[in-house]
Amino acid sequence: MRSVIPRNLFLGVVALCAVLALPIAAHVGTGIVVAPGGRIYFSDPQRTVIWRLDPDGRLARLGKGIHADGLVLMADGSLYVFGLKTWKITPRGQVLEYRGELSPQLRDPMTVDREGNFYFLRQDCRTKHESKVWKATAAGEASLLAGSTWGQADGTGSAARFTCLNAWAWAPDGTLYVRDDQRLRRVGPDGAVTSVAGSAEASAAQDGDLALVRTMGFALDAHGNVYVATTGSAPCSR
Repeated sequence: MRSVIPRNLFLGVVALCAVLALPIAAHVGTGIVVAPGGRIYFSDPQRTVIWRLDPDGRLARLGKGIHADGLVLMADGSLYVFGLKTWKITPRGQVLEYRGELSPQLRDPMTVDREGNFYFLRQDCRTKHESKVWKATAAGEASLLAGSTWGQADGTGSAARFTCLNAWAWAPDGTLYVRDDQRLRRVGPDGAVTSVAGSAEASAAQDGDLALVRTMGFALDAHGNVYVATTGSAPCSR
């Protein structure tokens, strides 16, 4: 199905392509965010740098020595960076390392929502023992949001099951979308987990326009539409 790409996203992609000749690179999937005004923030894992690309083409380095897997832009202009550690880059460019007073078992967070709650993964993709998403409030109170033993099943809280979660994105209504192996799953604020329509069939497909077996990343627009980028015959679908 052919879809119209939102104008801000289109301009952001054009601007990013304009600087591809520079010696920089962007992390696949969760390493690029576009602000409402058209600024683009992206991670450069090869040089461990976070860059900001302004609409006029100017490029600014926001931090160095940062190997990032995901970026989240907050309403106040702060940028959270998730990788080997977690950093917060203030609107003035100050880089702060996140140090939460949480259980060491939760390790480092994977993302943060607009209310400042952090989300953590407890999973082992090697032993396939469990896969859980934990939520910790700004006050440091941690609780299980969803997940239990290894597998894929819709449900609420511990009734839901995941396999290897390896990418995530936020919808405008506060719903967390995750890539569970190659399926896309919705995780509501109440811990209710549902599979995105069509993703189960697509993940099992071996060929065809709906095959997501080589999903590279996904994102959501202001209306909650999900865009999926693949390396297959349908490079982008909605």
